[in-house]
Amino acid sequence: MSNQRLIKNEIANKLKELNHLSFCDVEDIFERFEFDFIKVGTGISFPSNPNVILWTGWNSEATTLLVEVIEEYQLSFKSTEKIVYMVDGKVLPMPLARGFEYPYKKEHWLPTIIVPA
Repeated sequence: MSNQRLIKNEIANKLKELNHLSFCDVEDIFERFEFDFIKVGTGISFPSNPNVILWTGWNSEATTLLVEVIEEYQLSFKSTEKIVYMVDGKVLPMPLARGFEYPYKKEHWLPTIIVPA
């Protein structure tokens, strides 16, 4: 079984256990499997609203892996409170977004968790 398959399975198992995952939780899984995911200066956003940032610092391989997990296991994103990320000790240094739809002119962070669809 490939390392990426093991990571996908671990993400799915952790989601079953906790019923949601933050991007920090996914990073912890990446680190446990020694998966190289870091790339400074990159952000994950929606193509329809590129200034609403979900998370930053991942390379394209990590982002693709997460998209594959979301599609395979029918997961979705849900906005959450900043405190979820404060507890994990990782917050993005940008203004908070109010939601997915608002057309910001500058980048705003929307704290988001991954949940079953």
